Amino acid sequence: MNDWEKEFPVARISRYSLTSFGYTQHEIETMFSDDVMEQIASKMRKLYALSVYIPHVRQSIAEVLSDTRKTNVDQYGKSYTVLSFNRISLQCVGVPPEVTGSLTEEDLETMCHFLINWYAKPSDFTEVLRHTVNAYLTGKGWEWGYDEELEAFHITRRPGGYEENS
Repeated sequence: MNDWEKEFPVARISRYSLTSFGYTQHEIETMFSDDVMEQIASKMRKLYALSVYIPHVRQSIAEVLSDTRKTNVDQYGKSYTVLSFNRISLQCVGVPPEVTGSLTEEDLETMCHFLINWYAKPSDFTEVLRHTVNAYLTGKGWEWGYDEELEAFHITRRPGGYEENS
């Protein structure tokens, strides 16, 4: 019988990997403690889980098993960019054009990483997403609850035009 709880590591990072990013042996030895490496690995897990996990699993299954069946994940798989910005976005929030024009790609990447780190863990983002979506959909007339006995969600109110699926 298969162990459904058994995990299979997807990616690893080691100090040796850092040489690919231009770090010298001395820099790696002095800057990348075990704690720092664990923080990097944690950030990588979060970024991977939030951005590429589902399509990579689907592609891997298709390549390994030649199984291209569609699943619920595929049905709802289109991603919507939540945090995205460019120089025009910065001007819209009051940064003068001269300043935005002076920014390098490294500057923009650094700002991007600050935004990513805004959420300490994926569950923070998930909570903001949950509250935002619930408020919006409630305003449109949807309501639902969770049936603990059935361990499933059930719709308690639908907006006009949406009939219950049989």
